[in-house]
Amino acid sequence: SGAELVKLAGLYDPGKRVWRMPHTHFSMLDYNMPLLFPAGARPPHGGARPPDANPECQAQQPGSIIKCQSQILGEALEPVGTEHQLRYQSNRVPGRRAAYAYDIRLSGDAIPDTVREIRLEVYVAGRRYFYTFDPAPNRTFTFEWDGEDAYGRRVQGRQPITVRIGFTYDMHYGFPRGLRGERGGSFGAPGDASTFAAVARARQEGTKWVEFTGAIGTLEVSALGLGGWGLDQLHVFSPIDHTLYLGDGRRIDRSDVVGVVEHTAGKGCDESVWAIDEGPALERCVTPSAIAAGHAGEVYFIEAGNKVGVVTAEGMIREYADVPARLEEIRVGQDGRL
Repeated sequence: SGAELVKLAGLYDPGKRVWRMPHTHFSMLDYNMPLLFPAGARPPHGGARPPDANPECQAQQPGSIIKCQSQILGEALEPVGTEHQLRYQSNRVPGRRAAYAYDIRLSGDAIPDTVREIRLEVYVAGRRYFYTFDPAPNRTFTFEWDGEDAYGRRVQGRQPITVRIGFTYDMHYGFPRGLRGERGGSFGAPGDASTFAAVARARQEGTKWVEFTGAIGTLEVSALGLGGWGLDQLHVFSPIDHTLYLGDGRRIDRSDVVGVVEHTAGKGCDESVWAIDEGPALERCVTPSAIAAGHAGEVYFIEAGNKVGVVTAEGMIREYADVPARLEEIRVGQDGRL
């Protein structure tokens, strides 16, 4: 109508195009066109930094406690009148920021011309970090974590980190498959490869993501309450990355401990066991109800309810005790007694 044309002339500048479509009711037809990424759109080719140097390759030069590969400085003091050492390791103090930095490659040698923005999401210790960057090839970013979780608490040990890198594009309207030679509406229908070209750019953007995981952080001995020093016989285990931090400054990494079983004693039994089957441990029938490790490499176990056996460090099974009462648990004390 004339009134509509006057209204449109006041809303839009000359040369603008408007899609006008009459509706008699709103219950049957839906003209929501599906969104499509521009041609050539793809997710980033970015990724994480190379893995850390082999923790077992930490040579030291004579007369020093400096690990050459990781540039870690160590000190050892023997308090008078004790058999232990106070140990200092520069990689276990708050000032060692290298463990809290994570290098991220956002883009490769080339990126599509239609990339509007590069987005980065980082998740660690219950916190989310979000960054945006102008599109450019070979762009990198170093994420620096303060070592605190979502509640502001200091977190100990290496923590899992999730990184998402995305290329953001201007979306375009596409033809619904249901409207190209087939009957049916367009609501929820995926688009095909055809678009309305640049004149039908959607007022919406889309992002193609790539995601990877890693680890960040380290153990800080300040949590032990010894003024930044550790004790050579005080060890800390990090269950997240299966790392044992030894008090003498070393660490033992086991990246895959799940499903690894070391056979030390016993074999399959076809019948109930009522006595200790003495002899070579790997050849004897053992059905223990409880076990405990001794201080000299031996393993004690309960058999048949009231019998205690021991697997010696030499790999032999011997009967250790036979008691009248039924046994439920077994423990080894500090003095070596059961």
